[in-house]
Amino acid sequence: TANGTTVKGTIPASSARAAGLPIGSGDATVTLMLDGTKHVVVLDLTTAVKRASGAPVKVIVHTTFASLDHAARIVAPV
Repeated sequence: TANGTTVKGTIPASSARAAGLPIGSGDATVTLMLDGTKHVVVLDLTTAVKRASGAPVKVIVHTTFASLDHAARIVAPV
C-alpha cells in the first residue's frame, strides 16, 4: 500500500473451525492491510464451504476499518 503494509497468510482449517469461521476442509486465506501507524485498515478472509450437494461455495469476507480508535477498548475477561 502507499504508506502501509500488506500481510498475507493462511489459517489452518482446524484453527479456523475452532475460531468459528465458516470453513470446509481447506485453509482460509487472510490478507491484512496496515496503515503507516500499523493499524489494521482492511481485513479480507477467503475460504470455501460445501453445499449439501457437495458443490463448493466460495466465501469472501471483506471488512474495512474507517473509524479507527472510535470503538470501546476490548478488555480481557477476569
